[in-house]
Amino acid sequence: MNAFRSLADLLDLQALDSTIDRLLEERTGLPELARFKAAHEEAQRIETDLGRIRGELAETSRSLDKAEGELEILEEKARTTEQRLYAGGMNARETEHMQADVAMLQSQVGEREEEVLELIDAREALEEQEAAVAAEHVRALEEKAELEGAIKAAWAKIDAEIARKEARKAELVPSIDADLV
Repeated sequence: MNAFRSLADLLDLQALDSTIDRLLEERTGLPELARFKAAHEEAQRIETDLGRIRGELAETSRSLDKAEGELEILEEKARTTEQRLYAGGMNARETEHMQADVAMLQSQVGEREEEVLELIDAREALEEQEAAVAAEHVRALEEKAELEGAIKAAWAKIDAEIARKEARKAELVPSIDADLV
C-alpha cells in the first residue's frame, strides 16, 4: 500500500511541476509585456524626437539672439550715420557718399529685421511642437507606468500561486520513496 501511496504522491508531484511550469510560461507570456515593450519603444522614440526638437529650438534661439544683436548694431550705426548726414558741414560729394551709406544701412536693417521675424516665427513653431511632443511623451510614460503596474500585479498573483505550489511540493517530496524521485 505504501508503494501505491508513493506512486500517487509522485503523480501529484508531477501535476504540481506541470502547474508550476504553466504558471512560469504564463508569467513570461503576459500580453501586457508586448504592450509594455511597444510603449517603452514609443516613449524612447518620442524622447529622441523631443531631444531633436529641443536642440533645434536652442540653435534657433542662439541664431535669433545673434541676429537681434546684429540688428541693434546696424540700427545704431544707421542712426549715427544719419545724424552725421543731417548735421551738415560736408561738401556735396561727402553728402552723396553719406546718403549712400545711410541707404545701404537701412537696407541691411530691413533685411536683418526680416531675418529676426523669420527666426521668431521658427522659434514659436518649435516651441509649439516641443509642447505637443512633451505632452505626448508624458502620455507615453503614463501608459508605460500603467502597464508596468498591471504587469507587476499579474506577476505578484502568479508568483504567489507558484509559491503555494512550491510549498505543497516541498511537503510532498519527503513522502515519496527516494528511489521513485
